[in-house]
Amino acid sequence: MLPQDVHADSGPLTIVVHNYGRLTHSLVIYLNGLAEASTPPIPPGQTAVLYTLLSPGNYQTSSNILSDQALGAYGTLDVTGSIKPLAPTARLTSTPPALQGQACAARACGRRR
Repeated sequence: MLPQDVHADSGPLTIVVHNYGRLTHSLVIYLNGLAEASTPPIPPGQTAVLYTLLSPGNYQTSSNILSDQALGAYGTLDVTGSIKPLAPTARLTSTPPALQGQACAARACGRRR
């Protein structure tokens, strides 16, 4: 696994993983022995993109397929900083049923008078 030791800021993180090997591998990010994020199995010559949100900590990375860890397919991910809140976003696609009556009263819902 290269690079074996990675440093990143906390918050949203995009990791591009390419398998240069001849066997299928994966990438799993662990914190205190618990998997926080992972890719699906990545066949030889293929690439996977992992999107995750990590808080500060010292994570372990490895492939969890067969004996990859014993063969050296592991590393560390040192995440520092503080997570900045994301700006809230909203998009109204339809009026929820609970509010339909209120919306209809406000615009008469196309009723003819």
